[in-house]
Amino acid sequence: MHRMPRMGNFRIETKVDCKETHNHQKINCKFEDPKNEEDEELKILLPKYHSCARVKAVEARRYAHFLSTNVLLAFFSGVLMVWRKRKLAAAQYRRMARRIGIA
Repeated sequence: MHRMPRMGNFRIETKVDCKETHNHQKINCKFEDPKNEEDEELKILLPKYHSCARVKAVEARRYAHFLSTNVLLAFFSGVLMVWRKRKLAAAQYRRMARRIGIA
């Protein structure tokens, strides 16, 4: 889905298609009468923009993905930090034991 750039405040406050999401999507629809295929003037043009209701769901999904990625990264960083701290402490205890002459 192609995101439209943000519009001015005037359009957001006045247009119904922008109230909920502040985004709109261009549509190119025409109502064509099958009886009059030749006459271009009789084609009725429908509104050119409509609200992107799916933008909210897409943004919520992206935020959830971002949040879960950060939680997993924080968890693995914490596990790595604890493992490294224990490994360094064990190495330090071995060095100290060698100096004292216990081991």
